[in-house]
Order: sequence, then structure tokens, then C-alpha cells
Amino acid sequence: MKTAERREYDMKTRRSCKRMISVILCVAVALTVVSGGVAFAQETGTAGTEGGMCLKGCTLESGHEGECVLAPAGTEDGPADEESTEAEQLQARIDALPAPEETVGMDDASLEALKAEMDAIYAEIDALADGAQALDTAKLGALAQAFAPAPMMAVVPVQVDESGYTEWTSTDSLPSSGKYKLMNSVTLSGDVTVGKWAGSRPGTPSDTLVLDLNGHTVTAAGGRAFFVQVTGGLTIEDSAGGGKITNAGVSDSMKTLVQVNGGAFTLKGGTLENVTSGGTALFLNGNSTTIISGGTVENVAQGANAVYVNGGSFSMEGGSVKTSTTYSSKAAIYANSSAASIEISGGNIESATVGVYAAVTPVTVTGGAITAGAQAFQTRYATIPEDSTVTVESGGAVFYTFSGSDNKVYGGDFDAPAIVEEYTSEQPGTATIFGGTYTVSPMDYVDGGSAAASYTEAGKDGVFVVGTSDKIADKVSLAPTGSQIEVLQGDIDLSIAADGVTVINSGNGTVKVNNAEVTQDPLVTHTHHAVKIDAKEATATENGNIEYWYCADCGKYFSGEALTQEISLADTVIPATGEPGARDVYYKDASTGITLHADTRAVPEGTYLVAKPVTEAEQDYAAAKELLKDKAGKFVLYDITLVNAQGEAIQPAGPVIIGIPVPDGYDKTALTVHHIGDDHTAEEYGVAENEGMAYIQTEHFSKYALAEKGRMSGTGGTAADGGTPKTGDTADMTPYILLVTAAAAAAAAAAVTLVVRNKKQHQAK
Repeated sequence: MKTAERREYDMKTRRSCKRMISVILCVAVALTVVSGGVAFAQETGTAGTEGGMCLKGCTLESGHEGECVLAPAGTEDGPADEESTEAEQLQARIDALPAPEETVGMDDASLEALKAEMDAIYAEIDALADGAQALDTAKLGALAQAFAPAPMMAVVPVQVDESGYTEWTSTDSLPSSGKYKLMNSVTLSGDVTVGKWAGSRPGTPSDTLVLDLNGHTVTAAGGRAFFVQVTGGLTIEDSAGGGKITNAGVSDSMKTLVQVNGGAFTLKGGTLENVTSGGTALFLNGNSTTIISGGTVENVAQGANAVYVNGGSFSMEGGSVKTSTTYSSKAAIYANSSAASIEISGGNIESATVGVYAAVTPVTVTGGAITAGAQAFQTRYATIPEDSTVTVESGGAVFYTFSGSDNKVYGGDFDAPAIVEEYTSEQPGTATIFGGTYTVSPMDYVDGGSAAASYTEAGKDGVFVVGTSDKIADKVSLAPTGSQIEVLQGDIDLSIAADGVTVINSGNGTVKVNNAEVTQDPLVTHTHHAVKIDAKEATATENGNIEYWYCADCGKYFSGEALTQEISLADTVIPATGEPGARDVYYKDASTGITLHADTRAVPEGTYLVAKPVTEAEQDYAAAKELLKDKAGKFVLYDITLVNAQGEAIQPAGPVIIGIPVPDGYDKTALTVHHIGDDHTAEEYGVAENEGMAYIQTEHFSKYALAEKGRMSGTGGTAADGGTPKTGDTADMTPYILLVTAAAAAAAAAAVTLVVRNKKQHQAK
């Protein structure tokens, strides 16, 4: 049995041992971060200056400060082969150390021997220089942490507020578990350990600390504020705003502000601010989990990352991650090869260089915003899903790809001068684009099964849209007048509400807009200005019609007010129920080309048409000229008579259609017809023009003048006339003219369809 004195001596020795190992742990953590930095250089293939080494003789004052950085002390020179051998031997000694759980029950002599071996290993690590950065010191760090004493907590008066938080008033310590709200700022001389080591992380942390910064500042004078062990769960909040955890003023480099060493960490508010060169604000290790839902993780030092995922999973739902370092080998979020996953669904990522780096770790981005000075992603396996709302703005490219990269993009908005920058042209990585919106053409990377189009909205810069046909159609459906859509790939059926939108099909697919196919020529959309025609019942002697809508601009008929179901004129007609034997008739005067369309109810069989031009020398022409001097710039006058089989002049028993050839040089958009009465009056008719013929509907025959609207000048010229017809408005008359013409066309070989059609493709809807 031991004597009391021996036991007291042993206890003092153990406490001394534990204090020393606690100090050693800090060294182990720093080495772990250094190891990550070198791993980054190895991952990206960066050599020489870009990997963080300085050219011999460089003082960063010779004009190329952006090309190299000062190397850590002791890394300028050294025989690489000798260090490699020493490192291998040292790694074997680390691997031979017992696991933390194996030290339980060790006697004093064994513990002293273990301490001596650990001290010797740390001493050799310090002397190893660059080779130490390749060591796996996880077991060494775990042993040191297992023996580290719990942090001393000041005994302070506390008070629990209404929300269940205990008020913390100490200015030089923090609790390691519980639910606390800071009442003043705190300066820590050491870090706070939350939880303890265990073989595996529990589903729910068993040792938790919820800390509300409440607008105050926690300063980690030693460089690190929190160490979250396997059983621990740390949540940082900031109910008042403006609170932060910082290592400002720390002269040591490569410090980690919050290290999650297998535990769980959640940031809901406040700022984690790293100012140590080569350090990081948030470091994840082991099988840890981290969720950022609010607050800010920020690095303001050169040569450092904001978030370093050395292991475990990282999820960002909100908040911000920022880094201002200009080192090309650093990123706002950096993951090495042992990290499990990175998921970004919200929040803002800002970096002067790289947004997200992950050479092996899978990255999924469903939302948020990423702004990067160089590349948004340096990744192999990034996936941006179809419904992703992420917005990306990059000064260089969206992706920097490694050999074997397989990045996939299905959605999101991207503003960058390039899609991909390749690590090597010999074995280029790639990105495949299935969807999304881009400011630069992505066509070199678009999957063959996706549709793609360029879209230039009136008054804005153009973008490229990739996705399913429905996605693109939805994107451009509200295109305003003056916009342009060019389909580059795929079959797309567009529905454009606005008039004057140009659609081009430069791909090999089938493109339709408002049910009209776009072929080689651009198509400009047309908006209907339709008039409703009420339903009318058919009688024994007269046709009726269904309710329908008619657009005089393009001559189309529709069965509903939505104007989505186009029908023909014949579809609108309800045939008369009686008068058997009635049929359609068609007459044409051979000398003048004037035509007559009617049926036998209005014009008896055997009737024929006589049309005689009235010359300028005749008195009737002079009378007509006087009547039309303020209405017509020029005109032609005909005396039209209907003669029955007995040779007698007759008038029709119902409405008939007269067609008059339009003289060459007449403006077909400004035509009008005037009936010149025997009582020296002029009655104006609306005109439907089609293929060089001007058609009117009338029920009596006499002299008719086909005129070009305007006013006669002294020399026979025209002047503009904005007057409107007294009767027979074109928009009102055309449907009735068309009804009669359709009936005539069914029986006559030379029937004329009286539809005011603009045959250019741009009258699509």
C-alpha cells in the first residue's frame, strides 16, 4: 500500500502532468491547421509562391507582394528526403500511442512514461519543420485533450431571466455547460471545453452550452475561445446584436477561434472574427456537425480561411461567411479530403478569392448568395439542384475544375465572365449544365437533352436560360414589347402575352409562339384586339351565327373570350332553316373586274352585273369630285347596275358583296368606298381589302367611288385626313362581309375570303 505522503506526491505529479499536456494540446491544434494549409496546396497543385512559400530573398517589398508570402519560420530550406524519413519514423511513434480510453487504470509509472514519450514527440515535431505538416496528429491531440484539466470557472452571482437564461457576469471566464446570457464582455486566458472525449458522437449532445452574447464581446487572448468535444454541443446566439467572439490582439498565428472536435456546433447570431494569420474562425474536425443559421463567420487576416472543414459535415442555412484574404489558396469555406459534406441552402458567402473549395467533398447548394473575386467554386463534385435559388457573382469563373471534376448545375442565377476555368488542359475537369440563368453563354457545357435560349428583355442586358421547355417558357412569358428571344437548343412552345416580341429559332428544334411555328424567319408576336360578336339565331331565309370573338387586326376568329381556341369563319355560321333551293351565286364584270357575291334569296337566277367606269370628262365625275374633295385624295368611279334575265335594272332583295379592284399606287391601308347618290349625296362604306380587291356590303346599286382617304389639292395631290366614316366602320362591317363571303365560297369556284390578313409571320396571335 502507498503511504499518505506518496499519494500526495503522486497527485501533485499527475496535476503537473495534466497541466503540461494541456499546453501541448494547443500545439497539436495549431499543427493540425498547418497540415490543412499544406493539404490545400497539394490539392490544387499550387507550387512555389502560390502555395504559401516565399521566393528566396523576397521581402514582400519588391513589387510582387501578390505572388508570394513569407514562409513560416524554419520552412525556407531543408533536405526533403531526410525530413520525409524522420516524419515516417515519428508518425510510427504517434500511431503506437495508446488510445485515450486505454489510459484508464494506468499506474503512475506508465502515465509518467506516456507523458515523457508525448513530450519527446512534440519536441521532435517542433524540430521537423515542413515535414511535421504531413503528420496525422489526431491521436496525439486526443490524448492531450483527454488529460487536460477542466477550465476553472469563476464563482459569480447569477440570476435567471424570464427566458430561462442565467445571467453571466464574470469578465474573465465562461461556463462550459448550461444556458447563459452575457451581462458584460469577457476576456479569456484559455479556451472553454464543451463536452468530453468519447468513442462516437451521441445523437443528441449530452453536454451542452447555449451562450447568448447579448451584444457583448468575448476576446480569446490565447487565440482559441471554444473547444467542442465529442459529447459536447455549443450554440452561440446574440439577442441584442453586435456581439462577437474574437481573437483580436493575439500575436500568434494559425489559431482557431472555435474548434469543433467531433461535437456539434450551431451559430444563430453574433460574429466569429479571426484575425490570426494562417488561422481560421471556425474549424471542424472528426465526426462533427455544424449548422450556420444566423450570425457571421469572418476572417480578416491574410493567409486564412473563414471556415475550415477538416472533418464532419457543414450546413449553412443563413447568416454570412466572409474572408478578405487575397491568397489564391484560401477560401471562405474550405474542405479537405476527409470532410463528409457541405450543404448550403441560404445565407451569404463573400470572398476576395474563392467562395467554396472542396477537392473531394461533395457540395450541394440549394439557395443563398455567393460573391467571389476569383471563382465561386473550386470543386469536383458540386451539385446545384433544379429548384435552387442560389445567386452567384464571380469576378473570374463560376467553376475552377480539377481533373476528373463532375460538377452539375440544374438551377440558380450566375453572373460571371466565364463558366469554367480548368486546372489542366490535358485532363480537364468539367461542369455539366442542365438548367439555370447565365450572363455568359453556357452552350459549351449544356447537356444535349436540355433546352436553351438567349433572352434580352427590352431595356436590359441579355441572359442565357437553360432548363426544361416549360421552365424557359415560364421565364419569358411576361416578356415586354421590344424584347427578343432566341431559342438555341431544344423544342419550346412559347406563349407571349405582349405585342412586338421577336422570337428567333437558331437551333434544330421545333419552336412555336402563340401556336405559330417559328421557322427560318424571325416572328414578331401580335396581340389580339378582339370584338365580341353576339350569337344570332338562323331563320328560314337568313343564316345565324354562334357567339364568337373576331380580331380585325389579324383576321382570326376565337370561340372564347380568352382567345386561346382559334376557329374558322365557317365554324361561326348557323345555316338558314328554310327556302329550299336557295344557292350561292358569283358574278364578275369582265371589263372592269368588279365582282358580286350573293345568293338566290337576294339576287334571282339569271341576273348579271354591268359595271361602267365614269371618266373625268363626264358630269357625274365632276359632281363626285366636288362631294369627295375633303374626303378623298384620289378615286375611281363606277356606275354599277344589276340586270335581271329580262334585261331590266333591279335592286337586290338582301345584302350582297361587291368587290372593286384596287388601282396601282393606292394605299391599301387607307381605302374607303363612297356611294354617290342621285340626290348628290355621298355615303361612306367601310372596306375589307384582300389580295388587291376592296369589298363592301350593300343592298342597292348605283355609282360607287373607290377612294384613297385624304384631301384633294390643287394639283391633284392628297393631304392627310383624320376623319372617320359616317357609316360602315371597317371593324364592324368586316365580320358580316366575311359571313356572306364564306357562304359564297362554298359554292363558287372563285370564292374570295374576306379576311383582313397580314401574311407576314409576325401576326402570330
